[in-house]
Amino acid sequence: MTLTSFEASLASDVMIDGLYFNLNIADSTAILTRDNNDYYAYQDYTEVIIPETISYQNVTYTVWRIDDYAFAGCIHLKSLVVPNTVNSVGYRAIHGCDSLAYLEVPDISMIYTLPNHLKHVVVNGGEVDNDSFERLRLSASSLSYLDLSGITNINMPIRALYDCYRLDTLFLPDGLELLDYMTLAECVNLKNVDIPASVQEIGDRVFENCRMLNTVTFNGENLIRIGNWAFFQCLQLQNIAIPEGVTEIGYAAFYACAYLNEVSLPSSIQQIGDQAFASCLRMTKMHVDAVIPPTIDSKTFDEVSRTMPVYVPDASVNTYKADALWGQLNIIGASGEGTSLNNTNSTTHSIKIIENGQLYILLPNGTRFDATGKKVE
Repeated sequence: MTLTSFEASLASDVMIDGLYFNLNIADSTAILTRDNNDYYAYQDYTEVIIPETISYQNVTYTVWRIDDYAFAGCIHLKSLVVPNTVNSVGYRAIHGCDSLAYLEVPDISMIYTLPNHLKHVVVNGGEVDNDSFERLRLSASSLSYLDLSGITNINMPIRALYDCYRLDTLFLPDGLELLDYMTLAECVNLKNVDIPASVQEIGDRVFENCRMLNTVTFNGENLIRIGNWAFFQCLQLQNIAIPEGVTEIGYAAFYACAYLNEVSLPSSIQQIGDQAFASCLRMTKMHVDAVIPPTIDSKTFDEVSRTMPVYVPDASVNTYKADALWGQLNIIGASGEGTSLNNTNSTTHSIKIIENGQLYILLPNGTRFDATGKKVE
């Protein structure tokens, strides 16, 4: 039997550090495979770290591929690290690895069959497409840690991680420009998120019902729009500082953020949608740096106490007070921050009066509220 030049260049089933490789002598590359004589050679392995290179007979080989079925059926395998040199993963290479919890890969789109009990996933490169996100969502009941900081996406697709309800730690990539519709909606255990400086839009319902979300950090000033219902019912969100550059906050964007306490809006803000901060019952303070009052609707701040101080640029106080809707709020010049409604010696912004045994708060524009914050006509 005469071997072809390609077959002659392969050394089959060389075992190095417990892993089997096919070596291509011609270009010094290696394919991770399994022992042809022992299909179950990896069955008892629990952790595998595939090396970027291996050395055999004084030659260094670069590992570039994981062969078909290489770890198929390895039911005890819990952790697999694939190096960045690998750019091809064979058919069902990790199929049936039902205990696999930790997976680190250079490009998850190479893997067409993912286990459905992953807990910790790191993706170091490539673009994660819709199909790959769909495969990740198979682990929605277990996936708690997802590091996407190395991927090349400029768009997180619609419903990319929808209802990954165990997810509590997430890293997003630099270069990302759009968080699309419901990208992270119903991720009810997500607690903190850093928005990369490159993001220009947070789409509609992106963080809807992320009920444990406590901290949102905005980086940079490229963000322009926060969409409708974007943070709807993020019950644990306490403080939010919208960055400079944002011009629009959509309809019900922060509706029913029950523990939202303090809000800061940038000088760039132009429009705040109807019910954007409605039912934020614990809001105690708001800063608005815009010189021109942003456009709001009659229910933008529905059920928010009208005695809550709203600090605006000193030169714009009268403009805000003259606005039909902003004028219903407790407008205060920014230099007056620190003046409390509880300070009965101050009459600069509001005064407390008692009539017929009832306590009322009277604003400078004549608007009157009872002790519960309800406007008195």
